[in-house]
Order: sequence, then C-alpha cells, then structure tokens
Amino acid sequence: LKRFTIKFSFLRTKCLIVIFLVLLACKHYGQVDTNYLRAYNIQISDLIDNGDYELAQLKADSLFILSKQIDYLPGVAESYNLRGIINRDQSNLRDALDNYLNALKLFEQLKMPIKIAGMQNNIGLIYAEIKEYRTALAYYFKAEKINLKYHEKARLAINYNNIATCYQKLKQFTSAQMYLNKSLELRKEVSDTVGMAMAYHNIGINHQLTSDKDSAIFFFNRSLSYLSGM
Repeated sequence: LKRFTIKFSFLRTKCLIVIFLVLLACKHYGQVDTNYLRAYNIQISDLIDNGDYELAQLKADSLFILSKQIDYLPGVAESYNLRGIINRDQSNLRDALDNYLNALKLFEQLKMPIKIAGMQNNIGLIYAEIKEYRTALAYYFKAEKINLKYHEKARLAINYNNIATCYQKLKQFTSAQMYLNKSLELRKEVSDTVGMAMAYHNIGINHQLTSDKDSAIFFFNRSLSYLSGM
C-alpha cells in the first residue's frame, strides 16, 4: 500500500508539474498549441487501451484543465469522454454517464455530428449495462440516424450490433436478427475480418437463444473460420 501511495503521488506530482509548465507558457506566450492537446488526447487513449487507468485519469484531468485555460471546447469535451471511458471500464457507471452527457452537450454545442453519434452510442452502452434497454435503444437510434447521414459504415455496424444486443435482452429475437444481418453486411463492405467473425458469433448466439442449435453451431463455426484465417 505504501509503494502504491508513493507511485500515485509521484504520478500526480509529475502531471501537476506538466500542467504548471504549460499554464506558465500560456501566460507568457498567450496561447497553448491545440495540436499538443490533440496529441495528448491520443496519448491518454493509448493509456486506456493498455489498462493504465491511474495515469490515464490524471492526464484526462490535465487535458480538462489545459483545455479550459485556453477555452478549447473540443479538448474539454474529449476530456469528459475520456473520463467516461475510464469510469465505464472500471464499472463506475454513474460517473461514466455524467461524463458522457457532459461531452455530448459540448459536442452538440460545437456541431460535431460524428462525435455526437459517438457519445450517443456510449450513453446507450451505459443504459444497456444498467438494463434500461429501451432508453439504450433510443440513444442507439439517434446515433444510427447520424451515421447513416454521413455514411459511417464502420460506426453503423457497431450501432446495429448494439441495437441487436438490446433486442436480445428484450427477447425480441426477430428484430435482433435483422440488425445482426445489417451489421454483418456492413462489416463485409468495409472488409472488417474481425468484425465479421464477431458478427457471425453474435448471429450464432441469437440462434442459440431461440433454441436453434444447428444454426447456432453453423454460425459459431463460420466465426471460428474467420478467426483461424487471420
């Protein structure tokens, strides 16, 4: 515990020093390069992907402070989003929802439709996790509308899979199958091999839930064939 406390204190001190230096530069030069903040955002995403939530949280807080200092609203919005992802990965769903809603509000203010759709999808995921499937579907359908308008096929495939999962939970398996098929077709269009394997697996689950054992096995095998061919 002592070692963890020392490590945490060191990381926090390091982040605070970075913030202080950047704010000092901001005061001296009158601005912070937004390219730096965008690169910082990517760095935080990498930390999340690697499971380093402690440092990711500190850097997300830093991004928030720095973005607020120069009134860079996209950076503020991204910091909320990153905080939401960290919260969700750590099963802190209440804080995740609050952060996603804050991010959504700012992205709407900035009129950034793809980001808006991303937040709507993330909010849907939270509601699905707390078993409010109808509310989750409402957000997924909002995201679908935007992604259709801007021809975001990869994002649509994710939308459709999430929609199908909600319909499965609601035991509406015919509707689930329709959206799983849509997701699969889009995965094929964008040549997403991993996504296709996932789609076949999810279709197999849907057949399993309807007690269609033979079809379930068929689609599970299709999924495995794509994964083994990678």
